[in-house]
Amino acid sequence: MNFDIKQLNKDVWKNIYQNKFTYYSRAVFLQLVLTTVGGFFIRLLFQLILTSSGQENITKDNFVDILTTPLSCLLIIVFILLVSGLIFFEFSALTLMVYYSYKKGDFSWKNNLKTAFLKWKSLGLKQLIFFLIYFILMIPLSNLGLSSIFTQRLFIPKFITGELVKTNFGRISYYAFLVVCAYVNFRLIFSIPLTVINKYTFSYNMKKSIELTKRGKIKLFLLICKFELILSLISLTILGGIAFIFGILDKSGNNSLYNAIFYTLVRIVFFFFLILSKLIIISLIVRVIITYEDFSFGIICYDHMQIRKRKLFAALTSLALIIILGYTGYSLFSVGLNKDLLIIGHRGYTLAGVENSLEALEGAAKANADYVELDILLTKDNKFVVMHDYNLKRLAGINKKVQDMNFDEVVGLPIKQGKFTSRIPSFEEFVKRAKELNIKLLVELKPHGKEPDNYAELFIEEMRRLGVATEYKTMSLNLNIMEEIESKAPEIQTGYVIPLQFGNFALNNVDFFVIEDFSFNNGLALQAQSEGKEVFVWTINEPDIINKYLHTSVAAIISDRPDVIEQERNYEEKEDLYFEKLYRLLSADF
Repeated sequence: MNFDIKQLNKDVWKNIYQNKFTYYSRAVFLQLVLTTVGGFFIRLLFQLILTSSGQENITKDNFVDILTTPLSCLLIIVFILLVSGLIFFEFSALTLMVYYSYKKGDFSWKNNLKTAFLKWKSLGLKQLIFFLIYFILMIPLSNLGLSSIFTQRLFIPKFITGELVKTNFGRISYYAFLVVCAYVNFRLIFSIPLTVINKYTFSYNMKKSIELTKRGKIKLFLLICKFELILSLISLTILGGIAFIFGILDKSGNNSLYNAIFYTLVRIVFFFFLILSKLIIISLIVRVIITYEDFSFGIICYDHMQIRKRKLFAALTSLALIIILGYTGYSLFSVGLNKDLLIIGHRGYTLAGVENSLEALEGAAKANADYVELDILLTKDNKFVVMHDYNLKRLAGINKKVQDMNFDEVVGLPIKQGKFTSRIPSFEEFVKRAKELNIKLLVELKPHGKEPDNYAELFIEEMRRLGVATEYKTMSLNLNIMEEIESKAPEIQTGYVIPLQFGNFALNNVDFFVIEDFSFNNGLALQAQSEGKEVFVWTINEPDIINKYLHTSVAAIISDRPDVIEQERNYEEKEDLYFEKLYRLLSADF
């Protein structure tokens, strides 16, 4: 279907301008209500799921236990229905808001809630599955385009993507997957607005969306890009002006009050950018639908006398937004710099050598890391070597597993990663070099399943033999092994690696928890602190996210870039220009 791009461009901007107060107040109100009221019920239901199954959290280890509890299974279904209903209500409100503005009708929250509920109810199980699949497809793109407030924080955890892009095949596959997701998302962009406006099923409207984007899709895509570019330029100009003004008011860049206000204003601008971007895309979609399809609701006459009320409503929602974001900004910058935070090089420093190699260890020491994290595996003859992968193919080019080879067959094998070459070291050799460099180690145990029953005792014996049991820390994805080491050798500090968790920490017998950025929240840090335990986060490489953790109570950051952590900490300890702060904030997903 061919689109009149010039007319679409004109109609969309005209619609946004004419309804700016209505859109602004209602869209902000919608987002605030959904995040507070909707978020409360989601958290409450989630806690009921945990309570009903007798669990403290949801992890990869207890997921099956939760699914085998009848009541928790029922609550999970209710949870899915609640989230899908809230998402559908969000898009129903935005779509009808725009639809009524084009039709010169009056939008009603009560009527929208009724319409959204009836539409959502009519989806049925089959259509609900299609609806959920559509939103799952948006997650890999960090929800570009039509994103829900409930899904825009979801992303593929970095411990998954980080490992994928370490090989050429994985990198190509991952980016090809993103391209396919982007294409599918664009072809289905009309699905939700169509479902809200017409009487057909979601699956039918998915087909209809594909039909609408069959022709003229490039023009439509370029028009959306144009809108996003204009919005980005306007937002960057405003943000640049804010940074300039605060740079004059606070030349040192270290005043906590100014930092909190600056952060709040940046958040507000970014918040408006996301809302306006969403409204423009929906306005464009609805304009196309109205042009090629004739749908009709019971339109009520538009009352121009309500403009004063809309302005008052806009002022009140603005005040609520400022209070909420202002509190967030104050909370962030009222926490001082965590000067005790440990810097841990992930598998050493991979910009200096192959991961887990002696060169990477030396590079981490030069980058001023406090610790180096390394992975060790047990060979067939029960000796420890430094290697992350169970199979040697990725780094050594040999399609063999470490567990099937003897110590002498593994140690010294040449390995290659990028432009670097090295050889596989033994654990003893790695420890010896670490002692020479005066840097401590965080040892990750990677059991492969064929270890002897005395595996934990073998490791304890090795740590004691090398004289590092009280100096080094150890961690593993295997909780049982960590708790066994904790009970048999309390002098060794033990940590439980949790790649994915929802809920609180369980009462595990370990000294610290190691969680991925995806699972972290301040509540977990406070809980661990109250129990006399520590929290490490991994693998944190981006300056903006590093900066966030510098203002928390986490004990350590595990990173591929220990040098960047050091730089960010130095930024915080000296004069920090507001343009530099702005750059770091913009590169974050808040």
